[in-house]
Amino acid sequence: MSRRHDIPSPLPQLSIKQLAELYASPSSVVPDIDLVEALSEYEADACVLFTDTTVTGDADVLRLFYSGYVFALLLINELNEARFLTHRFPPSLKKSDQTLNRSTNLVRALWSKDYNSIYQTLTTPGWPEELRPLVDRYIAYFRFSTFNLLGRAYTSLPPSLGAMYLGLDGTDDEVTEQFISRGWSFDTAKRTLCPPPVIEEPKSSAATRGTASRGDSAASLVDLVGFLGEESSSSWRL
Repeated sequence: MSRRHDIPSPLPQLSIKQLAELYASPSSVVPDIDLVEALSEYEADACVLFTDTTVTGDADVLRLFYSGYVFALLLINELNEARFLTHRFPPSLKKSDQTLNRSTNLVRALWSKDYNSIYQTLTTPGWPEELRPLVDRYIAYFRFSTFNLLGRAYTSLPPSLGAMYLGLDGTDDEVTEQFISRGWSFDTAKRTLCPPPVIEEPKSSAATRGTASRGDSAASLVDLVGFLGEESSSSWRL
């Protein structure tokens, strides 16, 4: 895989300054996949800065590198890779370092679909300033992705559940306004939010692919339900 010209090759020396510049670069300049590739190349440099029992190099560099690498992987939906990465954190540092502990807790919350913990971990102050651009980008990305999934998975849901999925504060009316601003409607009789109608694929197009497409659609729905976590109080699209 070749990187865009925005990231120099060979890479500059691993440092807080270099990482801060990478993390502050918008995705239009340094796409997320290029950021992941650059960090994967830097890991060899990071590994020589610690042993199984001690940190021999700059702990601040290690903290910023590994936490940023976690967020970069999450931005390309590589949750499993992010889990593996947490096991490669410097052993002596991850026991006491707040940033690495929070990165690990975030991955665990995402894996278990604990939305309250996800947003609490993301929004609680304390992330390194150099890491804030990636944290903010991931919050926006995660909310956007989850919002799109809600519209595909649910026929209706109460505002309180929508607020939980998106990490929104405020009253039910305030949450409802946020959903309505994004194209949803509100059923005043049932007090539930309803997504815009799903645009169905033309029958002729679906028919050309045969029954396999129906199986793929069913599998996709199962994936959506699994990703969001099952909530018996709401209605799934069937």
